[in-house]
Amino acid sequence: MTFFELQNTEYYIKYLAFVRQPWYNGELWSCIGHPKEQHMLILLDGCRAVYTMRDGREYHFASGDLAFVPMGSEYRARFYKESDKPTTAGVNFMIYGMSGELLNIDDVPIFASAVGARSYINEIERLNYSVCRRRMKYNLPIYSSLDYLFDELSRSHSGLNSYELISVGAEYLNKHFNEDVSVSDLASMCNISEVYFRRLFKEQTGKTPTEYRNGLRLERSAEYLKYSNMSIRDIAERLGFVDTSYFVKRFKESFGISPLAYRKLKNSNKLER
Repeated sequence: MTFFELQNTEYYIKYLAFVRQPWYNGELWSCIGHPKEQHMLILLDGCRAVYTMRDGREYHFASGDLAFVPMGSEYRARFYKESDKPTTAGVNFMIYGMSGELLNIDDVPIFASAVGARSYINEIERLNYSVCRRRMKYNLPIYSSLDYLFDELSRSHSGLNSYELISVGAEYLNKHFNEDVSVSDLASMCNISEVYFRRLFKEQTGKTPTEYRNGLRLERSAEYLKYSNMSIRDIAERLGFVDTSYFVKRFKESFGISPLAYRKLKNSNKLER
């Protein structure tokens, strides 16, 4: 389940805990090797941070940003002072479906500048340390606060159309189609999950990211065959195909003839003109 699909799901929250952490300028914190055991909402208050995931992907959070970090995440974060008292305010929790099943959020960290988020986080903090923590009195404001925070994160993305959400990854693919960048990396460039990126990409192009990349490679290979003396093997290697036979197979599927036959045909057409 993605973060945004959670909005259409009935759920309840358990094991909620609040923590406010001060940071000094340049301080580094890491949970690499120790995956987060709970989901977390983080408000950056008076500091900015760079979160680097286990696989090297980076996320930049500004002061005032609200971030959702899903359970299972492994990352290191470096914090940079922007006020006299730089802190992060974090809310840890678990999400369960109405049948009691634990809901996993298959997402990368997402963030937004949530207007009013600080007041809600402060209310959660006040309730967390209140001497009067009867369950109903404590839980109802928590749900209201979290609903608001979830809505703010969703609103920051829902205002964009589908192409805008994937545009950074799609444009990178257009310029670097000869590279073997993973779909996961393309999705992280857009700050959305791989599942969500794949779905939006297919909606926009009618193809999967891999199919789209192969199409770009094949179009460029046709230009090489027509205008250069590069060998079939060299073309396949330059464009990132796994081997020559795979390139030949894909080319025939796309153009109806082999690369060599295509080159001969184009050369003969040149001579005739």
